Amino acid sequence: MNKKTKTKGLGDVVKNVTEVLGIEQCDGCIKRQEILNNILPFGTKDNIISDDDKGVLNRIKGTDVKSSTDRHYLFSLYNRVFQTKLKVCQCQDQINDMIEKLLNQDVE
Repeated sequence: MNKKTKTKGLGDVVKNVTEVLGIEQCDGCIKRQEILNNILPFGTKDNIISDDDKGVLNRIKGTDVKSSTDRHYLFSLYNRVFQTKLKVCQCQDQINDMIEKLLNQDVE
């Protein structure tokens, strides 16, 4: 475990615990880590979009977001940043608009 890595949220805590237990991360674990860090971040302002958030947004930008995990992450991030209560849906036009709005948000 790298002690110099800053714990960003609950996802990092779960990762560190499983790492100590000798459990290796799979792709699902990494997605869970991103989601949990987004849902319960440590020491961040609600409207800040982290570099990790931007990485996820850029990865899914311009794609047909079919992954339930990606949709939940996007809606959770959007609701946190813009203090809304949008429910997760599969409307691609809305998803594209949300991604653009988040990427154009200048809060850091």
